[in-house]
Amino acid sequence: MTAAVGHLTKVYDGTTAVAADKPDGLDVKFSGLVDQNDLKNRAGYSVSSLSFADGNAGAANRTVNGTVTLDTSTIMGKNYVFASGVSTTFSKGGITISKKTPVKEDFTYTIPTGLLNNGAGRGIGTVSWNSKYTSTGDTRTVFYDARTGLGPVTTLPILNGSYTVTLNVTGSNNFDNVTGLELTATGAKFVIGQEKEAGVRVTAAENGDTTQNLAGTAYLESNVTLRATGYYPDSAKIDKAGSAQGAQDSILYYSPKGTLTYLWFVQGPGAPAYDTLRQSNGRTAVTTPTYTFATPDVAAGTQYKYKCEITYTNPTVQVTTKKLSDELVVSVAAAKVSLSDAVVTVGGTYTYNGTAFTNATVTNVTVRVGTSTLTKDTHYTQEVFGEFAGPGTVQITGIGAYKDIAVGTFTIAKKTTVLTDLTIGSTVQYNGEAQPLSVTAKAPYMGLGAVTIKYVSVKESGEADTALTAPKNAGSYTALVSIAEGQNFTALDEFERQYKITQRIAVKADFNYTAVPPPAAWTGKPITPIVATLKNKMDYTGTLKTVYGVNNTDTIPTAVGKHPIRVLVGGDANFAMAYVTLDTLVIMPEGWVSVAEANREIPKQIVISEAAVAPVKAVVASFTAGPSPAKLGSAIKFFSAKAVKSGSLYIFDASGNSVAKKSVKAGVGEIGSWDLKSKGVAVSEGTYVVKGALVGKDGTREKVSFVFSVVR
Repeated sequence: MTAAVGHLTKVYDGTTAVAADKPDGLDVKFSGLVDQNDLKNRAGYSVSSLSFADGNAGAANRTVNGTVTLDTSTIMGKNYVFASGVSTTFSKGGITISKKTPVKEDFTYTIPTGLLNNGAGRGIGTVSWNSKYTSTGDTRTVFYDARTGLGPVTTLPILNGSYTVTLNVTGSNNFDNVTGLELTATGAKFVIGQEKEAGVRVTAAENGDTTQNLAGTAYLESNVTLRATGYYPDSAKIDKAGSAQGAQDSILYYSPKGTLTYLWFVQGPGAPAYDTLRQSNGRTAVTTPTYTFATPDVAAGTQYKYKCEITYTNPTVQVTTKKLSDELVVSVAAAKVSLSDAVVTVGGTYTYNGTAFTNATVTNVTVRVGTSTLTKDTHYTQEVFGEFAGPGTVQITGIGAYKDIAVGTFTIAKKTTVLTDLTIGSTVQYNGEAQPLSVTAKAPYMGLGAVTIKYVSVKESGEADTALTAPKNAGSYTALVSIAEGQNFTALDEFERQYKITQRIAVKADFNYTAVPPPAAWTGKPITPIVATLKNKMDYTGTLKTVYGVNNTDTIPTAVGKHPIRVLVGGDANFAMAYVTLDTLVIMPEGWVSVAEANREIPKQIVISEAAVAPVKAVVASFTAGPSPAKLGSAIKFFSAKAVKSGSLYIFDASGNSVAKKSVKAGVGEIGSWDLKSKGVAVSEGTYVVKGALVGKDGTREKVSFVFSVVR
């Protein structure tokens, strides 16, 4: 077997590989074939593992090595096998590898970014071949566009600008020579930026608290603090204190930020111009951005001019830069004038009106210092104090060129009292007590003088009787009212006012009456008549009559049912005629007994009905409980009209079961209560009886009982 290679060529690529398994011009000849046309022209076999023995470019006779394999998937390949000892590899010389023309991707290099002009030449550094290539004997030279029309130069750039970078290559064994190969693509030039200067402004503050505008004038009588602010070259303006000053144009950020230093220059009266520079701090730059200027003892109006030179230093790429601030003029003002000798005059008249006086209501104020009249809010501020009749005060506080405090006074006159300033009563209802006519000042007034009222009545002789004692009985009266001078009001001469005390419509609380018996079974016999009397303070000459039932009759009812008990007030000069309900008489059916009286049993077919008992107070000589019915979730209270020392109460349900025991408390009135629970659980709806024994404070013992109901 022999291999014949025709026109096989390759361009240097840093490898020994052949581009294809069957390159053009390669053929293999076999011996021992049945037919010489078998296994011909690469039919029935394949060639693999083609490679150059040497991958470098150079002269001819480069050797190509390969391996031949019969293709058993073809007819011819199936009919042959290699004889024993026959090599399946071959080697053929006479092949050429040509040099490569270089492009920028064949090299390794870095185009630096973020460079600023620092006065030194800087370039892109070393340009190397990619690691897969080998090259001997070559020279690589980098050129920079000089931007002067002289063409590219090898000198490293210093000035600000955008540079095109090119490369020349000569003498390589594997690469062609090249001139002017550009390494910087469009938009990716080699850039050296202009150095960034620190922005500077200067402010002045009078006594450290009043900020003056840049290049303005600060008038002062004591020390003034000047401040210069430098901005670091950052994406934000930062002063020495680190506070943000607002966005700046897009500029580069450096780390570390660098250092700002401050040098102050001052030009006072008769001092040389700024170009010769007389430093207030001895030509020493400082890192603090403030300078305190002590006011010299010179004439008012003397001017001092200030500038501050700020230097920015950065150890990286930033060059040291300096900037001189705008000029700040500081004028020495005359000392502030004290208002301690000012004359404050308050014009106008002022009368008590129930509200405090203010700057809005006290406007006629004049302030004079010597022959000068001052202006409010320019030379002073004003505050008014005063509400009640008497002296008011205007306090003047100096501002601007004035200082200290001055005080002026004004008089608040008393208000002339008129009837419309007053609230005067007219009608009240008889209550058994003397009721004077009510006379008061309307809101928001106060400070009315003492009120004197005389009440006029007619004697039996027909003559008028005048007394200071307020009337008690119902009737129409003429009141003579006079008002003395008060804190805020003048006196008011006597005037006449009609005043009426109307008849009273009696209510239950106006009466004392005998106790109404508790519910009891029918007996056919009437109860003892109920007697009602008006309480002692009431003056009444008319009749009082107790009536019963819905028809208000004189007959005491004996029938089963509920019968209201009322008192008929016949009426007189002080009371109008009226029926007043006092209580209810309850008569139960014949045979009805309480649970306590029936040995804890309620007779069958007997319906129990109880009168509602309000928990106000116990009826005389009785024990009671209320309210009945009592609602679950509330409580029932126990009352005694007699003073109780001790005792116990037991509560039973309708079946006679004991559900609770309660101790009573000493006293009279409410002596205990039950929360309608048995062993912490709410009881059921139904009828219950409370019974027990009470020991009075007089030592007597009394058995008590009361039936009540529980509902939801």
